[in-house]
Parts: sequence; structure tokens; C-alpha cells
Amino acid sequence: MGVMNKMRDNMAGIMIFLVVVFVLTMSVGGLVGGADITDLIGGNQPNAFTLVNGQELTRENFMRSLQNERENYRQRNGSEPTEQQMAQLTDQVWETMVTQLLIQQEIEEQDITVSSDELKYYFSENIHPSVRQYFVSEAGEFDFNAYQEAVNSPQAGSFWAAMRQQVASIVPVEKLQQKVLATTQVSDAEVRAEYMKNNISYDLDYLFVKTSLWKDDEIEISEAETQNYYDLNLDEYQQEETRTLQVVATEIKATASDSTRAINLINDIKSDILAGASFEATAKIQSEGPSAPNGGFLGWFGKGKMAKPFEDAAFAAPVGEVVGPVLTQFGYHLIKVESRREVEGQPEVEARHILIEIRPSETTRDKIRRELKNLEFMADEVGFEKAVDSLGMSSTASNKLRQKDTFVSGVGSFQSAVRFAFLEELGAHSKVMQNETHFAIFMLSEITPEGPRPYDQAKVSIKRKLMNEAKQSMANDAATTLLTQLDAENDWTNVSLEGRDALTYESLQGAKGNASLKGLGRVHEIFGFLENAKAGSISPVFKTPRGAIIVRLNARSDFDNEVFAAQFDELYDNLTKTRQNEVWNNYLETLRENAEIMDNRLRML
Repeated sequence: MGVMNKMRDNMAGIMIFLVVVFVLTMSVGGLVGGADITDLIGGNQPNAFTLVNGQELTRENFMRSLQNERENYRQRNGSEPTEQQMAQLTDQVWETMVTQLLIQQEIEEQDITVSSDELKYYFSENIHPSVRQYFVSEAGEFDFNAYQEAVNSPQAGSFWAAMRQQVASIVPVEKLQQKVLATTQVSDAEVRAEYMKNNISYDLDYLFVKTSLWKDDEIEISEAETQNYYDLNLDEYQQEETRTLQVVATEIKATASDSTRAINLINDIKSDILAGASFEATAKIQSEGPSAPNGGFLGWFGKGKMAKPFEDAAFAAPVGEVVGPVLTQFGYHLIKVESRREVEGQPEVEARHILIEIRPSETTRDKIRRELKNLEFMADEVGFEKAVDSLGMSSTASNKLRQKDTFVSGVGSFQSAVRFAFLEELGAHSKVMQNETHFAIFMLSEITPEGPRPYDQAKVSIKRKLMNEAKQSMANDAATTLLTQLDAENDWTNVSLEGRDALTYESLQGAKGNASLKGLGRVHEIFGFLENAKAGSISPVFKTPRGAIIVRLNARSDFDNEVFAAQFDELYDNLTKTRQNEVWNNYLETLRENAEIMDNRLRML
């Protein structure tokens, strides 16, 4: 019975997986939303939510998967996702489902299947990992006896049917991965290089000629040079379409009457407790803080752990008495100290509390909504700008919005406003909209089409780029001159550059290729030199965006062949996994780049 109970507990997870698989493997269905048959014959599906190489991902299936992911978020975090988090979840679910459709199409294109004999193999001779996970002993190992008990159970028919469908869906994907990764190789030389990066240490000196030794006023960049760079590098200044909104918004915040409601409520609660009601039971019902399910229990805490007014009241309260209301940034609190103690000479209290938040009431929200509704109705009659002036309101311009943005300046995360901006025509205004912090009305005031960023907007950054390049060249030339003055024996601490402030000099011991170098960060070329250099060798000049570097190797630890042999397999496996992930991700990226994807999320969500 224990095995069967565990199997029944696992069925919900299996069925969620199967729903996803069903969504991903289903072919294009019937006519959706009244689409004309000629649209389908011609390859057009105007009402399709998403088309991937002509195969539809329906809105219904997408929303089902999104709801599953939203529920997973609730279970993981104990709260609803914010608007911005929900936007991220929406993108993640969509990207995942599109990728899985592309994988399924590749499987069909390459005629990758799983035979009945293969399925039998994965349930008998080599139990598939996706099946093994449901039969794990307390020691973390596959429990073959429990597996056999389940196989022979007459009550397990639906479980095994679901498992067969799950394995039949997974194996073709595994076969595709095996084909893609078949040529992935890691050489012995790469394993050796990885070992050296992790284990070989170096003692070294370096001189760093920083670009900051040259001031901006020493560099002259002409208008002609800036314009010429812009003309030759237009691809660097391509920008996607952006839209700008005029915004009239009111923050949703508590009023004096909301504060009065909170103080009256907590005073009533205090009266009930003083009349004999249980503090703990009342906290479970009335408190609006996260500790409410635990009867307001906060445990032991010392000074400096709580908001100052709360702390002062708690440490002054007699044990067993209810004190408050106490006002903090979180709202009004009632506090009951249950015990006191000292830990290493410092006082601590054990307490419970009841919190009533000061938050906007529905009356406050309605008042804000009505004020903006007046603007909406007047804008319908006389236009947005005239309505704003007539009502004595003011509007502000948003940041330039891209289609995938969620943040709108002044009002925070507001995805519905961004959606409005990209669905409406210039001059259109919205209805009253709401996010977590504001009610607002928007008017689409500007559309900047995709294309190169105007020269006047780009020239400041171009001038800075050319100036930095000039400084890098000067630093490199100076380091090249210094190189002729250096040898394996002389003291580098006194090396100077005529007319410049002090050079940066460091002497390092035990530097390794898998770590940053003090003052330099990660400069892989340096370790390429150190791996093959002899003690006393001086490097060529290494160029970096921040300046030019010269390195002298003083000592290097020995290569231990026994340790290398002991670590070889693990290093090889780790490098192989990393390489395989890179190859697989590149393969998926290529599928995506070559796919024809019609994305109607903006219009249909």
C-alpha cells in the first residue's frame, strides 16, 4: 500500500508533464476564431496567438502553461508575483514553449521515433531515469523491489500508462540531443589547460600604464572624425522602434481617514483582548502581518532588530501586558512580551504582535479613480491635452518605451501601459489604468521608428569612444617604450613615465588562472604567457580597455602529474558537460534564428 500511495501522490506531477507534452506535440487544429479557409491555405492565420514555422501555439494552451507556472511561483514564494515578475514569467513560458515546438518539429523532420521494443527496454533492462525518480529508497538509491511491486500491482494501470507516455515523449528528445552532441569532443590539451588554470600558481610583478594618466583636454577629436566614425559604423547605432507616452497619474496611498480607520480598528482589537480575548487567537484572525498564522509570534529578539518605536515599546513593556498601539512604517502594532532573558549580557525579549496596516481603502481608491475618469470623459470630448489643461492637471513624458519594456518612468512597472503604446495610433489616449501603485491615463505622444540613431544623439558617445581609443593607443605606446628599459633583475618599483603621474606597480604571489588579478581583473592573455614562460621572462605589452600591462614571471609552482591524473576524469567530465551545453544552446539558437515566428502576444494578451 505504501508504494501505491506514493504513486498516487506523484500522479499530479506526471499529469502536468503530460499536459505540457500534449501541448507541444499536438498538430495544428481546426479553424480557430473564425479564420477563413483561404487564410490557412495561403499560410496566413490572422487570429493565431503564435505561429512557429506555420504550427500554432494557441492562446489557450499558452495560458494553461502560464497558470501552472504562476501556481508554481505561489508555492515557491508564498505570494503572488508582482506585475513585473508576472511579465518575466510570461516571457519565460512563451520562450520555452516556442523552443519546445522547434525541438518537436526537428524530431519530426528527422523522423526520430521510439519503438515499442525501445519502450520495453526502458521499463525492463535499463529503467529510464524519469521512471527511476519515483522509486528512490531513503538512502537515495533506486529501489528495485518497490519498482517490481508497482509493476505487479493491478491498481497501477493508469500510472504505468502515464509513465509510458512520458518516456515516449522524452526519448526522441534525448535521441536528437545525442545526434547534435555526437561530435562534441574535449582534447587532452584542454583538460591539461583546465588543470593548470585551477592548480598552478604564479609569483609575478606587473606594471600597468592606465589610460587615465592622460586627461581629456589633452585629446582633440574633431567633428569630422566623429561624423566619419558615425557614417562608417551605422550598424552600431541601429535602434528598435520606441514610443513615448504623456502620463497623468495619481499614487495610490493612504489618506488621513485611512489612518483613522486603522487606529480605530486596532483600538477595538485591544479592547477585546483586555476584555478576555486570546491575544494569540486574535492575531491569527485580525493581524495583517506575516506572523499572523503563528498567532503573531516573533520569537526572541534583541535590540537593533526591529523598527525603533516597536523596539522601545517592547523592551519597556511588562511581561504579560498588552502595549500599544505603536506606530511604525508598517502600521499600528499591539505588542505582548511573553518572556525576558539576557544573552552574553544583552537583553532579549520573546514577544507576539498584532499588525494593522495603514493602507488605501476602497473609498480612497474610488476617489482617485473618479478624478481620473473625469479626465478620461473630457479627453473623449475635447482631446487629452485640452482636458488636462481644463482640469488643472499636469502630465509628464515617459521614458522612450520599447515593446518588451515593462517600466514606465514615474509610475513603475506598468505592462498594460506599454501594450497600449504599441497597439494605438499617435494621439490616442487610454482609459483609466491601474498597477500596484498608481491609477493613470496615458496619451501616445511620440513614435520613433526603428533605424539609425540620429547623429546629434550619438555624437557625444562617439567622441567619448574615440577619445578612449586615443588614450589606449597612448598607453600602449608608452608601455612599449618602457618595455625596452625592463629586464629580469631590475627593481620595477621605481620605473616612471616622463611627464605622467606614478605608474601602477604590483607584486603578486600565488596568482591562479581561475581567479582575478588584484587591480586588473581577469586578463586571460596574461596566463597564456605565464603558462609557457620561464622564470624571469617579461611579457609583451597586453592591451586592455583600461590601459597597457607588462608582466614579469618570478616563479611558478610545479606541474604534479599524479594530481593531474587523479583529477583528469572529473575535469574531462566537467569540460564535456560545459561543451555539450554550449553546443546544444547554439543549436537551439540556430533553430530560432532560422524559424519563421509570428508573435501576436501584444494584441492577444
